[in-house]
Amino acid sequence: MKVNFYAVDCEMNDQIDIACGGATVLGFDFYTDIKDNIEDTKQYIKTMLNKYHLPLISITITTINMNMDRLWTREMMEKCIKTGY
Repeated sequence: MKVNFYAVDCEMNDQIDIACGGATVLGFDFYTDIKDNIEDTKQYIKTMLNKYHLPLISITITTINMNMDRLWTREMMEKCIKTGY
């Protein structure tokens, strides 16, 4: 199944966590239906980050083939951004 993959980079990880194998940049990964309007979804993500006072470095959008049983809804994205998981 083709999906839009949103890699949302929010902030740099601390050096100790990176040294232990953690990611360099912290953020969120969201997968949506390719029928979704990319610019609208991108703006929604920015709005949610702002609403919950999270920084934004960048949003990278790629269309990929992936077996996805469950795509992200906007409500799921907001809950993830709000709670961190």
